[in-house]
Amino acid sequence: MPSLSRELVFLILQFLDEEKYKETAYKLEEETGFFFNMRYFENCITNGEWEEVEKYLSGFTKFDDNRYSMKIFFEIQKQKYLEALDKREKGRALEILVKDLKVFSTFNEELYKEITMLLTLENFRENEQLSKYGNTKSARAIMLVELKKLIEVNPVFRDKLQFPTLKNSRLRTLINQSLNWQHQLCKNSRPNPEIKTLFVDHTCGPPNGARAPSPVTNPLMGSIPKVGGFPLIGACGPFQPAAASAPALLTASIAGWMANPSSVANQAVSASPIGLSASGTADSENVLKRPRPFGISEEMNSLPVTYPGQSHAHTLYSSDDLPKSVFANIDQGSTVKSMDFHPVQQTLLLVGTNIGDISIWEVGSRERLVSRNFKVWNHGACSMTLQATLASECTAAVNQVIWSSDGDLLGVAYSKHIVHVYSYHGSNDLRSHLEIEAHIGSVNDLAFSQPNKQLWVVTCGDDKTIKVWDAVTGNRQFTFDGHEGPVYSVCPHQKENIPFIFSTAIDGKIKAWLYDNLGSRVDYDAPGHSCTTMAYSTDGTRLFSCGSNKEGESHIVEWNESEGAVKRTYCGLGKQSVGIVQFDTTRSRFLAAGDEFQVKFWDMDNVNLLTAINADGGLAASPCLRFTKNGNLLAVSTNDNGIKILANSDGIRLLRSIESCALDASRVASAAAAKGPIISTFGTSSSTTGTSIAVADRSAPMTANVGLNVDSRNLPDVRPRVADELEKSKIWKLTEIHEPSQLRSLRLPDSFMPIRLVRMIYTNSGGAILALTDNAVHKLWKWQKNEQNLTGKATSSLQPQLWQPSSGIMMTNDIRETNQEDAVPCFALSKNDSYVLSASGRKVSLFNLMTFKTMTTFMAPPPAATFLAFHPKDNNFIAIGMDDSSIQIYNVRVDQVKSKLRGHQKRVTGLAFSNALNVLVSSGADAQLCAWSMDGWEKLSSKFLQIPSSNVPDPFGQTRVHFHHDQIHVLAVHGSQIAIYEAPKLECLKQWIPQESNRLITDAVYSSDSQSIYASFGDGSVYIFVATTLQVRCRISLGAYLPSNPRVYPVVVAAHPSEPNQFALGLTDGGVHVLEPPEEGWGSLPPPEIGAGPSISATGAGSDQQTRRTKSKQRQSKTRRTEMQQRRDERDATSAKSTLRLLENTVRDILADRRRLVEVPYTATLGDTLNALVANKVGAVPVAAPPGHWIGAGGTMTVESDKLTGAVRKHYIGMVTMLDIVSHIADDRTGGADLDKKMVVPVSSIIGQSLEGLSLWTLNPNTSLLECMELFSKGIHRALVPMDSQMENVQGVELVESASSYRMLTQMDLLKFLKDHASELEDIISSSVKELGTINENVYAINDRTKVIEGIKCLRTALLNAVPIVQSSDDIEEDHRQLINGKGRKLIGTFSGTDLRGCHFSALQTWLPLRAHEFTELVSTSPLFAAREGLSPKQLVTCHPDLPLSEVIDKVVSQHVHRVWVVDQQGLLVGLVSLSDIVRVMRVSMLSKIDVM
Repeated sequence: MPSLSRELVFLILQFLDEEKYKETAYKLEEETGFFFNMRYFENCITNGEWEEVEKYLSGFTKFDDNRYSMKIFFEIQKQKYLEALDKREKGRALEILVKDLKVFSTFNEELYKEITMLLTLENFRENEQLSKYGNTKSARAIMLVELKKLIEVNPVFRDKLQFPTLKNSRLRTLINQSLNWQHQLCKNSRPNPEIKTLFVDHTCGPPNGARAPSPVTNPLMGSIPKVGGFPLIGACGPFQPAAASAPALLTASIAGWMANPSSVANQAVSASPIGLSASGTADSENVLKRPRPFGISEEMNSLPVTYPGQSHAHTLYSSDDLPKSVFANIDQGSTVKSMDFHPVQQTLLLVGTNIGDISIWEVGSRERLVSRNFKVWNHGACSMTLQATLASECTAAVNQVIWSSDGDLLGVAYSKHIVHVYSYHGSNDLRSHLEIEAHIGSVNDLAFSQPNKQLWVVTCGDDKTIKVWDAVTGNRQFTFDGHEGPVYSVCPHQKENIPFIFSTAIDGKIKAWLYDNLGSRVDYDAPGHSCTTMAYSTDGTRLFSCGSNKEGESHIVEWNESEGAVKRTYCGLGKQSVGIVQFDTTRSRFLAAGDEFQVKFWDMDNVNLLTAINADGGLAASPCLRFTKNGNLLAVSTNDNGIKILANSDGIRLLRSIESCALDASRVASAAAAKGPIISTFGTSSSTTGTSIAVADRSAPMTANVGLNVDSRNLPDVRPRVADELEKSKIWKLTEIHEPSQLRSLRLPDSFMPIRLVRMIYTNSGGAILALTDNAVHKLWKWQKNEQNLTGKATSSLQPQLWQPSSGIMMTNDIRETNQEDAVPCFALSKNDSYVLSASGRKVSLFNLMTFKTMTTFMAPPPAATFLAFHPKDNNFIAIGMDDSSIQIYNVRVDQVKSKLRGHQKRVTGLAFSNALNVLVSSGADAQLCAWSMDGWEKLSSKFLQIPSSNVPDPFGQTRVHFHHDQIHVLAVHGSQIAIYEAPKLECLKQWIPQESNRLITDAVYSSDSQSIYASFGDGSVYIFVATTLQVRCRISLGAYLPSNPRVYPVVVAAHPSEPNQFALGLTDGGVHVLEPPEEGWGSLPPPEIGAGPSISATGAGSDQQTRRTKSKQRQSKTRRTEMQQRRDERDATSAKSTLRLLENTVRDILADRRRLVEVPYTATLGDTLNALVANKVGAVPVAAPPGHWIGAGGTMTVESDKLTGAVRKHYIGMVTMLDIVSHIADDRTGGADLDKKMVVPVSSIIGQSLEGLSLWTLNPNTSLLECMELFSKGIHRALVPMDSQMENVQGVELVESASSYRMLTQMDLLKFLKDHASELEDIISSSVKELGTINENVYAINDRTKVIEGIKCLRTALLNAVPIVQSSDDIEEDHRQLINGKGRKLIGTFSGTDLRGCHFSALQTWLPLRAHEFTELVSTSPLFAAREGLSPKQLVTCHPDLPLSEVIDKVVSQHVHRVWVVDQQGLLVGLVSLSDIVRVMRVSMLSKIDVM
């Protein structure tokens, strides 16, 4: 609804409130969704008016709008449920559970189970989490506080919680003003007019009864429209009442997750006063030209017109900034269909043509770097349809080419089924990456998307679908089906961390999709029902579309996302376009479209054509065009199969520099050949920007980000461009920052004493900074999430809060009896930002970062802790560097030191884990680095830093280590130097030593992307290094961020975890400064030194001959390492491919030979069920009941239905396992010791005795192997599989299922399948169970004196299926009726619930008093066990820790056991390996193999 209509609603609401029409006002609030009346909402909740609460809330949001809305609805339903339970209204509670709460089970199955279990409790307060639940009134009050917080942060409610400030009776005032206006227009106005009605315009009757002229036709008014009638209310541009459902649908379904409505308010409506405009547009020129109303002064009318909500400041750019000058003509050779400039190296142009060719051009030198023709890479993998199409015509046109956001990948969409994805490695190195048969017919568009940091490819095609593919593996992630015609284009985007996709079809329909399988969220028409493309402005805040229909009519418009309406329609497109008009946006200011053999430009805020150019003629009728990312260049297609490159002044300067570099290259070719290629030690990230050549002209805006197209990835086979390097080395200059105006700096607020900082770190979320002072006090600064800071991350633009909990306590380390001069303070932050480990010379403290409370203390000195680091895989393990030079691996959970590492000679000052290499690197005050294996904690290598004897006063100062993003290269920081080492051998690759011997390095750290190194010095300066070369890129003096104070300098540096250009300095006076560069960054990258080897020293010491020998050895060493790495990579890639092939299997493949389902009716007795288990040799059976009378276990609805009619035949209400039967037998409340009485109860009464029986799991046959493994890795032993499911488009686990037949899939079936494919898993299962972390060391056991009935009770108590039997000891007093710790005890047998299948029900009564060990021997003689492949329960299945996983799987499958006991050489228990453990480690290993691809 346009903004004036919205304001009218507020006026009506005020009127209703003043007239006491409360209920009507609430109804209007609910129906319009413009104002959420929090007071009314509170009253309804306080009074328990739940129906009204839900109804009112539904007017603003639905439960699935976002996670905040879901939480709001859940809390309300949960409170209703608890109140029903509190009133002992179990029937009402059950109704709420099934009707209202069940919908949430899809999102959190475990929580739904726990809520269901409350029905079984006499008082739900017995649940630990609800033990503090008070009475209804207090519970509602507490819930209300939580709901208000959720509503305030929910984007759906943004701008809906505050009623606008209005003068009293504003609507009446406006009506009176309108009447006064009308009265002024009366030809025969009377002094005291009588107003009788508002239904028609007021007129004063003429003296003789003649009718006064209408104000509309009054010649004095000219063209002024009739006022007072609100002519603009309801105007929606092209969305007229006939299509009114479209905006409504958009507002209801998508406005909450797309844009903040206020940020894209409808300017066309709100810009002008009511009644003064006859059109929907309100650009400033038109408004200023309109006639002003009577009674308004000329000064008032000439005030500048402002646009409410408009936040686009475009005064920085003018039309002169548009690239309109023709710089170059490129001959492509065939008709250009699509183009895209490289996002980083912005003079690289990717082109696709009508004959299937793609090319990469260096537009500065007019050089074609890469050319590829259309060719199917793997004919054998093509569908028969595609093969038949290719047989008739083997060519295809390119419909779309596009780069990924970092320029590492490029995608090509062809007119025949296929999408190709290439990886680009600089220069002419283009490698095939993925071939996807994406659609049936033409693939019309392609785009890259990166939701949740996963790179995906989005495609659309003639088969009317949109599909999403994993850009790494090529696996399909989603298929969106809903268009009625071929889908023409896609536009993925993300707002407020919610990713979505717009799609358009050739029939003019526009739809929007979330990354789920719930269908389109909006459905409306493009202007003119045109075939349309959509694009956002550069800053991502404004949405535009452009297209043409069958009649040749073209439309280019801006959309109001929050209302689903066209915001403005731009004028100037031709009436009869040839083909579909293409367009592009640039600088968040301008639009450009190719039309009528011209390029037409618009200012985004003005609907009139800004300018049009023909680019010296020769353009295509509707040319293809594309801007560079910074808007300095524009590529336009011509009618002679060519491309024109247009440029502005900055673009021309850049292109001429490249052109001159290319001309100069021939002059230095011989010198370049002599010096050889430039060598870089290890590759940088793909996001690295190329070296800028625009530094010579510092005034040129935005050119600093434009790079020459040298290979920024530093691959060994890139052809040298020495001429470029020589040219760049002449013009490059170190960036010096001396003034505060040259950077963005913020000193954080601080009320503490000015005590020196010793440690500092950003939280992992990036929203806070934690620091530790010399006096053991912690300080925490938090940035708030608000309209100025939507992400809530640290920034130099906004002041954070020096945070303390409401309790006022401080996080302070224990420093009693400590000499602070000798203490080495240290801390470490957990990965989830919840806990801090810290020490300042005394005990290590574990703090809760939310409450500042001390959770525990440990490790009292001596020795004292000097450095702390969390284990990357388990927060319960920490590495502690000690003052006595040792490193202790400590388990916080059990308060035990697991390992003690010795290798340093002085105290440990640094620790860093590498998850990729599985190593720990340590550094010490002895200037030594050590690498340790995380498997057995043995030392792998050690190296001493190469410290010049005369450069630093203290050669044994602190040394710290940080891992590069690749987790292979290590940054070592010492007062004398910074150096790069390669783990685990710790070979020194690069070293930088200050030229001034008195310049002390105080700290250094990698940036978040590991492309830069931030280093601080004792003189207060900060250096920014290029991480790959250790060349200084930028130097910041102390005066740039701090008033001159020679006694203050930075002692610690911290890098923001996700913003590469942001870092913080901790000073000796306790202050913290956050530093960020100006818009152009930290200056241009320095050119690599010509002929420089992999190791660079700033001192340049040593003879030339020695240097050459050293470099030669290093090159040879690097070559060997490269060859070894290549072999490892090839082996890993081969293994990954075989793993990928295996993962293509589904549950249907695993179930190929499964027999029919064994089940029991709900009326069967427990004895009948036990006999069924025995007869069919199974461990569990589903229980079937008539439909409509039962709630399935865990709220499931799994039914068997007729295949033809769909009529439901039976309902599976749960699963009964041997553990359920065992638990029932052991329960003294069910018949005491009378086994006969216990065994005649109906089986339906014991469902849920074990955890597995609480839910009935189903797996769709199309579920992937990986998802199936995930389920079974979490302790689920079996699931039902519908063989002909009636549920469509379902994969994975479901709560609702309908099919005509089912099969049972178990963990054992999965293990058998994996065993059959052992050859494809050889590199995983060849590792030992110890290496893979498969062993569970928590082993509960019974001893050989435990009786059968006691053993059964032990199984029931711990909900275990089996326990080991260990030898009792005369030296230890233990209760044989209880479970004991079996670790380290002699294993003699296994007692399992499945052993009961070895005896008929009639014999079980006499065997219960026997000892469990005797029982296993007796039952082994049972004929029932003789039928089980010769396996006896007396037979022990064990393994040693070093046994390969493949042999353990063989034991499991061949012996048909569900666990293997792990014993040492003496037969003492070490742990166990369960089926869940095996599936878990295999799944993790398979995922890691996929990452290789």
